[in-house]
Amino acid sequence: MNIQKQISLGAFLTLKTATKARYFTEADSLPALQEAIAWARYHHLPYCLIGGGSNLVFRTDEYPGLIIKNSLKDVKVIKEDERSVTVLVGGGCPLALLINRALAQGWSGLEYHRGLPGTVGGALAMNSKWTKPLAFVSDNLIKATLLNRDGNRVRSVKRPYFRFAYDFSTVQTTGEIIVDGSFHFPKAEPALLRKRAEAALAYRKETQPVGAATCGCFFQNISAADQRRLRLPTASAGYLIDRCGLKGVSVGGFSVSAVHANFIVNLHPGESCLGDLFNLTNLIKTQIEEKYQIKLKEEVVMI
Repeated sequence: MNIQKQISLGAFLTLKTATKARYFTEADSLPALQEAIAWARYHHLPYCLIGGGSNLVFRTDEYPGLIIKNSLKDVKVIKEDERSVTVLVGGGCPLALLINRALAQGWSGLEYHRGLPGTVGGALAMNSKWTKPLAFVSDNLIKATLLNRDGNRVRSVKRPYFRFAYDFSTVQTTGEIIVDGSFHFPKAEPALLRKRAEAALAYRKETQPVGAATCGCFFQNISAADQRRLRLPTASAGYLIDRCGLKGVSVGGFSVSAVHANFIVNLHPGESCLGDLFNLTNLIKTQIEEKYQIKLKEEVVMI
């Protein structure tokens, strides 16, 4: 196991903040992952597992423990016939890699997620979705292998265990790590899947700051009850932020995106002060609460 010290996480986070890891290692197998967790526990250190680094914000300039990069990337066909395929995918597999293979092979179910950053494990843990049409990465999941936080128990669970809901899965409360997932994909014409994927990606580029240093949507959408109370046409948090006149507003090196107000852009990757980020997010939350009596909740994971 290769333990590195004082590693900048900018290259591993889509928001490109300058947080450093006191200790850093990569794990490309279940035994390697367990060894890394055991090392952290032996040294009485906290640890944090990262995948694609999207939907993730560190609160401090240095993480005081061990960052473990999940590099379990294998994609294996387990079963296949003329109509469908069952695939085992490592939790650290980039979604882009899996989606590209699915499009090439004619595996349907992931095409609307073209352009979604992150890894399979992260997408399942956060129940990542696309809304036009509504589709979840978890829709085709059959079962998954989980590792507990102590790194000493491995078990297989079926899809219902996750209790998938809006931006939620059970592992958010249990702290378990998704080692791999088994997916069932019906087969379809690759040309049809590519057409759907291209349309989804084009819409993403029109409505989101694709290519900018962001961590995706920063806040959760509001509840249906609040939407009805305020008689709003949408539950979008970005809609409320925009109506408060905050689109394009900057604090130091961070700015509310002019394309989509629920995205915060790091204008100076690797250099911006984290304090500016939290001053900006506090400004947003304060104005939303004053105008709408709603307390926005972060969608991103804060560590």
